[in-house]
Amino acid sequence: MPLLLLAVVAMLIQQTMATAAKTTVPVLFPAMAPALGVASEAVLVYTWIFSCMGMAVMAGCGTFIIRYGAIRISQVGGLLMATGLGFAALAGLGSPVGLVMVILGALLISAGSTSATPASSEILARYAPAKLSPLIFSIKQTGVPAGIAIAGALILPLSAWIGWQQALFVVAGTCLLIAVGLASCRATFDRDRRPAQKLAFGDLKETLLSVWGQPALRAMALAAFVFVMLRPRKAASLPG
Repeated sequence: MPLLLLAVVAMLIQQTMATAAKTTVPVLFPAMAPALGVASEAVLVYTWIFSCMGMAVMAGCGTFIIRYGAIRISQVGGLLMATGLGFAALAGLGSPVGLVMVILGALLISAGSTSATPASSEILARYAPAKLSPLIFSIKQTGVPAGIAIAGALILPLSAWIGWQQALFVVAGTCLLIAVGLASCRATFDRDRRPAQKLAFGDLKETLLSVWGQPALRAMALAAFVFVMLRPRKAASLPG
């Protein structure tokens, strides 16, 4: 299989699974809420915790990808998502233990799923020809609606069939299987990693200053920030 095609397929699967994993708890939260002793609207708190963690991971995982490779970070992400979903399944223990488990789950699922985007982008940027880059990245990004579709169409019926806790474990198991499956790509796509790279999550500050100090990058970053911020608001305003 040509390297570009292999990269696209692998990263499409990775992005789809990451999106399905991060959507699973919000989809199942109405069923989880009674066990936690909270209203279903408390999912907004879960989303807030998830998003705060996601912003930090997205901006600060660069040195980890450079040192360990994008495939290894994707594998670790799969492990984190699986563990987080397992913690979320412990919501059945009730409050307060269940609430703590769900919060820990939110942090782990966010760390695992959020790192998927920069990891996949690092691989595709290396192998996609400049003229095909928009198409290649668009194909990879279809994993987002695909993951949402999977969560909406399959996870709810699955939870009705076997229970919401078991549904969480099924998604967790799938994350683990994909993480293991990505191992076959690591020798190819992580060969350019730099093991001597110093790990510094504090590079978040350096990254922000670097972007802010370059007018072109600053404009693109602000435009992307506004676009992504408005996207869920637009979706929420659609009829039906």
